[in-house]
Amino acid sequence: MGASIEPIAPATLVVSDAGKAVRFPARAATGDPSLTNPSLAQGQGQVDGGLILRTSNGEFRLAELDAGLENGVVSAKYRLDDVEAGVLPMFRCALEEGTLLAEPAPPGQPLEIRLAEVPCRPTPEALQALEAMLGSKVFTPDTVVARLNAAGVYTPPAAAPIP
Repeated sequence: MGASIEPIAPATLVVSDAGKAVRFPARAATGDPSLTNPSLAQGQGQVDGGLILRTSNGEFRLAELDAGLENGVVSAKYRLDDVEAGVLPMFRCALEEGTLLAEPAPPGQPLEIRLAEVPCRPTPEALQALEAMLGSKVFTPDTVVARLNAAGVYTPPAAAPIP
């Protein structure tokens, strides 16, 4: 499909056996990882940096992402070429295809959790926006365009007392 990707600092390019990816440093995040059913995870977060997607037809710049995850879809308020462009459902994240690790902790106490290698595919809205901006198809609906990796501390609700 002839697209190249480049990070906008402080984001960095990561190259692995799975291909190239952009790593965004998280500024802030909150949410519920839904430890018993990761497909129900939800949250909000902001990341620094951005990315540039280049094709022979043009360039797509995405920066200052303010994203939310709900029902496996990442929607984001984003900026294009330093202009606030709105909110767009961008990725379908298959949380059930990734790995969820949680360190044991007593009920109601903070625990460290980590999501790893969650494949993210473009939404129909993202595909349509990219095609409109670049004049050609860059990805298919089945293209894994990102792999979500996240870590943090989660404090689950305290167990209700038994009457």
